[in-house]
Amino acid sequence: MTNALKKYAFINAKLRARLSKNIPDSLFEEMIKAKSLLETIEHLKNTPYDTIYKVYAETGDILTAEKEILKKEIALFIEILKYVDAKTGEYIKALALRYEINNLKNCIRLFFDRFVRGRDISQQTPFVIHEKIINYFSCDRIIFASSQEELVQALKDTPYYDIVKSTIHELDKTSTVFPIETALDRYYYDNVFRQISACLSKKDKSIALKVFYLDIDVENIERMVRFKHFYALDAEKALNYIIPYGIVPSNIAAFKKIYEHEDVSGILSTLMEKSDRSLRTLFNTDMRERSSRLLFIEKITEQILLYEARKILFGPPFTIGIILTYFILKQHEMKQILTILNAKNYHYQPERISGLL
Repeated sequence: MTNALKKYAFINAKLRARLSKNIPDSLFEEMIKAKSLLETIEHLKNTPYDTIYKVYAETGDILTAEKEILKKEIALFIEILKYVDAKTGEYIKALALRYEINNLKNCIRLFFDRFVRGRDISQQTPFVIHEKIINYFSCDRIIFASSQEELVQALKDTPYYDIVKSTIHELDKTSTVFPIETALDRYYYDNVFRQISACLSKKDKSIALKVFYLDIDVENIERMVRFKHFYALDAEKALNYIIPYGIVPSNIAAFKKIYEHEDVSGILSTLMEKSDRSLRTLFNTDMRERSSRLLFIEKITEQILLYEARKILFGPPFTIGIILTYFILKQHEMKQILTILNAKNYHYQPERISGLL
């Protein structure tokens, strides 16, 4: 207990103070009801997101404002490194690789659009993150590579070199970046799993693994929603791209049925096993009022993750849980802001925006 107190006392106090400044639901409601995008963004003045208001006021560009939110989210992880020991820091770095890998995937997509499809990418390139996150690579060398081999060489001194080198040929075979992206995602989750095992105490490991598996459940179900509704992939192909952890790989037959028929009854009980009695009661009530859609399952997994994060917040204070809770709740807050801003940009009605959150 003494070691845990020494390790987490300062950061526990610091992060709880920051969480107390999270945007209240009432402010989100005002943002939703605002009559214009600018008025919505003005509500972010005098909040931790004041920079977004300033950037939008200067540029009038919603994508630039989105980039500022992403940079702010990345900064959360990098700043935490100053307050933790070296081993915990390796775990935090592993979590931060999500942003680095997403940025790399974006660069590879832009290369693919430019080099393979011959598309104009000039409108997308300003929104790439060029700053180093954990490992440095030149985004421009990747995006504007003159060949697939040159793209691979741009990653020579990074953990991604072998991954991209072994999958880059799939661009020609499949005319898609899915195989490369899936390989990079699997590296991310495998690495997080390794760092949990290598860097955390028994108590911290138990907390981190619970969040790890819930996070993967959210990711896999979000993928299934995208593959089903945006890419119209058949079930066999879609399930090739899931992350090999969590409830989807352990329930392939059930999820194949869900994917093909959107019959959620078989998997809802499995999801509910991850929550306590009060949360199960809430969802059982909601299920009777909602249509059986993959999107509903996606919302359930998100809510279970948030629910567990809040449980951790009110649990033992001197564990890795306070850091994970901070990340989860701040990421959710930023996701809500982005959802509202994008919906306002497309002139959605308040009722529709509320339904997206």
